[in-house]
Amino acid sequence: MGQLRDPQRLTIIGPKQADPDLDELVVAVAAPMRLAVGGSLLALNVRVAQRLLSLATADPGTHRRSHLRALAGELAAAVPPPAPRVHRERMTDDEVKAFIRPLAVAEPTSATRLLRRLRDSGKSCEQARFKQLFDEISLDGRC
Repeated sequence: MGQLRDPQRLTIIGPKQADPDLDELVVAVAAPMRLAVGGSLLALNVRVAQRLLSLATADPGTHRRSHLRALAGELAAAVPPPAPRVHRERMTDDEVKAFIRPLAVAEPTSATRLLRRLRDSGKSCEQARFKQLFDEISLDGRC
């Protein structure tokens, strides 16, 4: 079995410190890079690898680990800072239902639209909980 002539051509794209013995081979991927490549955290390593390889040219030197690390650094540096977290007032189930009822009766709408209106008003409710309460009110209205 042969050996790589250029060890820089073997690269692992993924999280740093997954295995300390392999760290020298890793081009590190971090969660904030998701903003640059899109998708879920589950697919982040693959998306970053796709982006890095698309940025690398046909020149074999651009596929070296050192070059891919530089590209990953540029990608990470280009990520905008996260938006400040908005603090909204939490609501009880009864308060959420009181918000939903008049709006759902006034015009046919979706839970998603009403949740957006609720959040825009400075209030908060978790999406699944809101949908459940919305469905309860919709069922009450049909009976």
